[in-house]
Amino acid sequence: MGADAIRDAISRRLNVVFDTASDDPARVRAIIGQFRQGGYGVDMAFVSTASALSRLSVLARYQAERDATGGGRYVDNPDRSHPGVLATAAMLDEHRLADTVTVYSRSGQLYRNELGPDGRWGRPPGTAAAIEAERGRSWTRAESENFYRAAAGLSQRMEKRWRPMIADITRAAEPLMHPSVTPRQEAQATETARRVFRPLRGLVTAVHCGF
Repeated sequence: MGADAIRDAISRRLNVVFDTASDDPARVRAIIGQFRQGGYGVDMAFVSTASALSRLSVLARYQAERDATGGGRYVDNPDRSHPGVLATAAMLDEHRLADTVTVYSRSGQLYRNELGPDGRWGRPPGTAAAIEAERGRSWTRAESENFYRAAAGLSQRMEKRWRPMIADITRAAEPLMHPSVTPRQEAQATETARRVFRPLRGLVTAVHCGF
């Protein structure tokens, strides 16, 4: 959404959902400032997920687009934006730029804070901490097994040149895995995927913010 579109939306008093990577604090602050000057309230939302899930999601989206259209959009390193996202979160907390800030996981709300009538946060600010906590959270057994099945399915669907990357992503996920889920189960999941592939569902990109 460009500057002209923002000005047009403000002039028409439209409600706006602004979906963008929030890795540039200065840019986010400028956008919020535009809406604030137009008399808008601002609600910020972040979605946090583990690095390995984010990276696997990128491959899943790429392959789904290739299957559908013959070409796909690939993001080389989705983790590159993470330091900027944390900086944006810290900026929002420090300067109280939004009326509300919420952090979500893929399964629901993790954290929410809002400004009170006195212009102060209703609880101790901790947006960046909530984002980081979800990225490093240990997975349940079901989450671990679902990840292995998804990685195995992608390994079978994608060209062979992608398999080393999928293996690297899987290794990166191992510290988060439930202790009952072992590499042997990963191999079993891969074999199952060879026989009956189950499409990936519910994988989304790493972190976005919405106004």
